[in-house]
Amino acid sequence: SRQPNVTLKDSMDKVDTLLNSTDLLEKTATGNFRRTGIIHPDSEFKFAWDVFGIAGIVYQAFLIPLVIFFQADMSDGWAITALNALIDTYFITDICISFRSAYVSKSVVVM
Repeated sequence: SRQPNVTLKDSMDKVDTLLNSTDLLEKTATGNFRRTGIIHPDSEFKFAWDVFGIAGIVYQAFLIPLVIFFQADMSDGWAITALNALIDTYFITDICISFRSAYVSKSVVVM
């Protein structure tokens, strides 16, 4: 059987496409890749992280007024306490994630 004609440029383009989705690697001047620990803004992890954050904000937007205005006692249920602790931990961790995330400026990803 005949092998398809694959050039080095095609292979590098495929690698670049893969890196744009996870991008914890960086291409060096020699063409090699190294781990940077920087999170690409278009990665699946960053998308899932942001969606969870939006869900936490919506939850807090309903819960806080409920507790303040109706003096609802939410300390009895272990599930509510655990959920509040999880969301608080998320927002503290989000600060660290934000420091390790790239951003887009003038259509260029800044890492």
